Amino acid sequence: MALTAPPTPVLELSLTKRLGAFSLDVTLTAHSRRLVIWGHSGAGKSLTLRMIAGLAQPDAGRLAVEGRVLHDSQAQVSLSPQTRGVGLVFQDFALFPHYTVAQNLAFGLGRAPEAAEKVKAMARRMEVERLLNQRPAQLSGGQRQRVALGRALLAQPRLLLLDEPFSSLDSGLRARLRQEFADMVKGLDLPIILVTHDPEDVRALAQGVAIFRQGRCQGASPLPRALRLSPPPPDDLLPYLEQAS
Repeated sequence: MALTAPPTPVLELSLTKRLGAFSLDVTLTAHSRRLVIWGHSGAGKSLTLRMIAGLAQPDAGRLAVEGRVLHDSQAQVSLSPQTRGVGLVFQDFALFPHYTVAQNLAFGLGRAPEAAEKVKAMARRMEVERLLNQRPAQLSGGQRQRVALGRALLAQPRLLLLDEPFSSLDSGLRARLRQEFADMVKGLDLPIILVTHDPEDVRALAQGVAIFRQGRCQGASPLPRALRLSPPPPDDLLPYLEQAS
């Protein structure tokens, strides 16, 4: 009987990076298409996300997404951020304050003749069609989040990265936007990696979870059932992974 080849991991990385006194040395293989990287402040989560996006250069290592090599220091391969096919939503959403919603959505589309229609279609999808002439200061937190997500998706990324997308919001708004985001990404056919320090983000959004601590990946697995069903403690999720293994 023919052997079945193992599935290609969504994410494979083994990266090192030193910044002053901080040393990052992470190895991670994940098969989940919606991965949440969890850890306390200073664990190396955002730095890892920036290296995946190509905005920070690792000292050494290898990085592949769905089998496509984005960086391999040994083979001297390192794709530019523009050619990686990565969409990135920053913690503060990074909308241009003097651009309208339409202009923010269109950023990166250039002068393509179909750009206006693509912007209108995405605005309908993100439910901001009535806001196309407004500027970010006139929008609610949820509306800014949808515009930032729409702008990232209009670039047709192969991978979507989100850096602490709810951390700057108050607890009530955070819970509502977290649920809105979960509903929005259900229909997206692309891998998503989100970094957070909030265990509730893990419980609500993750199919798989990786735990970072002091520049190391302590463990990674599909989201344990016990973690999905019970409110997690704020300080340590690693016991959930250990119990599930």
